Amino acid sequence: MKKYRILAPAAFVAAMLSPLLAHAAPVTVSIASGAWVAGSGWGALCAGSDCDPTHSFLNVGWSIDSALASTSFVLNNVGASQTVNFGYATFAEEDSFIDHAETDDLILSAILNFSSPTLGQTSSAASATASFGALKDNGALNEDLHASFDSVLLAFATGGEIRIDFSSLSWNCQGTNECSYKKPDDNLIRATFTLTKDAAATVPASVLAVPEPSSLLLLAGGLAALGFRRRKGVLAAQ
Repeated sequence: MKKYRILAPAAFVAAMLSPLLAHAAPVTVSIASGAWVAGSGWGALCAGSDCDPTHSFLNVGWSIDSALASTSFVLNNVGASQTVNFGYATFAEEDSFIDHAETDDLILSAILNFSSPTLGQTSSAASATASFGALKDNGALNEDLHASFDSVLLAFATGGEIRIDFSSLSWNCQGTNECSYKKPDDNLIRATFTLTKDAAATVPASVLAVPEPSSLLLLAGGLAALGFRRRKGVLAAQ
């Protein structure tokens, strides 16, 4: 019983301090728009013999998902993630063959504009490679075109940080005619958002100063002594 009376003040102090400790606040992500920025090596989407007579461009159509600009979601804690549809890519080549000139300047960036948790823009650069040679050859390992994206970090004013990862694309064209071909499962590029760092606490930093253990022990001891003296005074009065 005596042991309980001594420890109770310390437990009371801890209970009083617990609401003041920092904790993560949910982060709302709202996407204002998205865009592709393509280098000079990409040509317009087409498969006709007259669309690229000099065989100088790789013909891929890049588009943005129509629902991206209205996308909004909440990340509640570190490690929470959400995947959204960013855009699409359709590969169409006019003569079933990738020439050397069509493998150059395949620069590509995925652009995201945000209205929350911060106003701003991020850009993820793609590493795109095309393989010189025929598109209609068979073989599971024959990859004609591949595009993969760098991860990008979005930091915002309250101290949080979000990592954005874009899915990659690859094409292995097989057939006897010109290659107007989509990725076997889909031609969709997805963006995954992961909260990697807590947002700032919901109370001011000055309130979040936690006493050192020695200070807590002194405070608990003082409260215990006051409780003991009060109990002693009650007994004396009886």
